Amino acid sequence: MKDEARISRIRYDALMRIATFVAILLLFRLPAWAQPAAPDPRVKPGAKFFLEFPNLPKTRTGDVSKMQVILPKSYDLKKQYPMIAWLSGGDGGPGFGGGAIIDPNTFVCVGLPFMKGATSRVQGNMVGDFAHLWPYHRYMLDELHRIVPNITPYLRVIAGFSNGAHTTVGYMGSRELDFPAYFNVFIPGEGAYQGGSYAHLAGRHIFIAWGELKGSNKSGAQGIVAEATRAGLRVQTCPEPNSGHAFDAEGMGKAAAWLKETVTADLLAQATAAMEKSSSGPAMPRAFAIAKGVEVLAPGTPSEAKFGGLFDKIEGRIKSEFATLRTRAETAKTAGEKKSAAEPLKTFLRNYRLSATGEEGRQFVSDLGQPEIDKLIASFPKGPNSGQRLAAAGQLRQFAKDWEFTVPGDSAAALLETFAQQNLAEIKAGLPEPSTPTQRDAVITQIKKYLADWPNTRGASDGLLFLADVGRLVLAEMKAEWPEKMTPAQRDAAALKVLRFREAWKATLAAADATDVLGDLGEQEVEAFKATWPSAPTAAQKKLILDHLKLLQKKWEGTSAADLCAALMKEAAP
Repeated sequence: MKDEARISRIRYDALMRIATFVAILLLFRLPAWAQPAAPDPRVKPGAKFFLEFPNLPKTRTGDVSKMQVILPKSYDLKKQYPMIAWLSGGDGGPGFGGGAIIDPNTFVCVGLPFMKGATSRVQGNMVGDFAHLWPYHRYMLDELHRIVPNITPYLRVIAGFSNGAHTTVGYMGSRELDFPAYFNVFIPGEGAYQGGSYAHLAGRHIFIAWGELKGSNKSGAQGIVAEATRAGLRVQTCPEPNSGHAFDAEGMGKAAAWLKETVTADLLAQATAAMEKSSSGPAMPRAFAIAKGVEVLAPGTPSEAKFGGLFDKIEGRIKSEFATLRTRAETAKTAGEKKSAAEPLKTFLRNYRLSATGEEGRQFVSDLGQPEIDKLIASFPKGPNSGQRLAAAGQLRQFAKDWEFTVPGDSAAALLETFAQQNLAEIKAGLPEPSTPTQRDAVITQIKKYLADWPNTRGASDGLLFLADVGRLVLAEMKAEWPEKMTPAQRDAAALKVLRFREAWKATLAAADATDVLGDLGEQEVEAFKATWPSAPTAAQKKLILDHLKLLQKKWEGTSAADLCAALMKEAAP
C-alpha cells in the first residue's frame, strides 16, 4: 500500500509539473490566425452561419459548443471590418442577442456560448472560472479569424448582459490572459465587479450599463466604473432608470450611438491625424494600416470627405512606390540583384497588402518566391517520418515568415500545419483504448514535447485539447473505482481526489469536467440531507436546516451543488 501511495504521489507531482508547463505555454502563446488557402464558401455578404466545435466541452445547457457568425451586408475581402462578440445572460447561448448594439451593415457579429463547468467559486449560477473559460472562447475566436481573416485589429468589441457582462469584466481583470490581444472595447450591461485591476487596458473604451430599479447589479456596476476610471479607461456610464436586472433596448441603443459617435469618431480622428502627419516616408505604413483598419467606418460621418481625400493620396503614393520596386526587380539580371530587389518588395507587401495595389503586388512577389518554395519542398524526403517532419518545421516556419502574405508563404504555412497535424495524429494513435496509467503517462510526456516543438500552430491548440481528453480518461478511471452508493466518508474522500485532479489539470479544459463531477458528488450529499427533513418542520427545525444548507453551500461552492443549496434555502425559508 505504501508503494502504491508513493507511485500515485509521483504521478500526481508529474501531472502538476505538466500542468504548470502547459500553463506557461498558454500564457505566452500568440494567436495563430493563419489566412486560409481558399475563401470559405460560407463567407459572403450578409451570411449567417454557425461554427460547431464538437471537440470542445459542452455548453452550460448541455449542447455541442457552437458560435453564430453574422457577416456585414457590405462584406468585401478587400476591406477590414470591426467585430462585436455577444455573451448572453444566464446559461448563455451561441446566438447573437445584442439587439440595438449591432450594426449588421458594418460589424462582423458573433455569439459566444458558455462552457459547462466554468462557474464562479462564490456563486454557482454565475460564470467565473475565467482561466478555463478563456481558452475555450479563444479557440473559437481563432477559428473565426482563420475563416474571416479581415477583421480589423482597431475595433473589436465584447459585450454582454448579466453573466455575459460578468464574463467581460472578469476577462478584463485577468491580467494573465491574452484577452487584450482579441478585444479593445468593452460593453458590460448589468455586470458585477469581481476584483482585479484594469491598468493594462488604460486608454481603451468601456460603456457600463446598469438598472436603477430593484434587482439590479447597480452596486457591482459602480464598482466597475470606479476601477475602470482608476485604471485610466475612457468610461461612459449608462444608468437605466426604468430597468432592474436588464439591459434594455434603450440602453443598447445608447451603446450603439456611443460606438458610432465616440469610439468610431475617435478612431477616425486618429487615422486622419496619422495620414496628415505621415502621408509619405517611413511612418506611412502605420498611417495606412490604421486608415485601412477603420475605412468602413468613415461613410456617413463628418470625417468622410477629409478621410477619403487623405486616403486616396496615400493610395497614390503606394501605387507609385510599387511601380518603382517592380521595375527594379524586372531589370535585375544577376541572382544577387534579383534577391536584393525582392526584399523591399516583401516589405512592401507586408505594409500595403490591403491597398488597391496589394493584389498585384502579392501576385508579383509570389511569382518571385515560387521557385524558392519548390526547391525547399523538393529537399524534403518523400513520406517523411515524425523526426523528419520536425526537422523540416524550422525551415518552413522561417520561409513562411520571410515570404509572408504570398502564395509560396501560404504554402509553407500550410505544409507546416500539415506536418504538425500528422505528428499529433501519430501521438494520438499511440494511445490504445482502453489504456493503462503507464500508457497515458507516456502520451502525456509526448504531448508535452509536441507542444514545445510545434508552437503557434493549430496543431498545438488541438494538442491541448487532446491533453484534456487524456485527463478525462484519468477522471473516468477514478470515477469507475467509486462504489455505486457512497457513504459520507467515501464521498468526501472522492471529492478530495477530484479537487487534486482539478488542480493538477488546471491548465486544461479537463478541469471543467472535474468541477462537474464535484457538483454531482455535492448534489448527492445535499439530496441525502434533504431526505432527512421532516415533512412539516417547525421553525426551529427550519433554522437548523438553513444553517446546514449554508455549510453545504460553502463546502461545494462553485459547483451545481451550491445552486441546489440556494434553491432549497428558498424552499425551507420561514
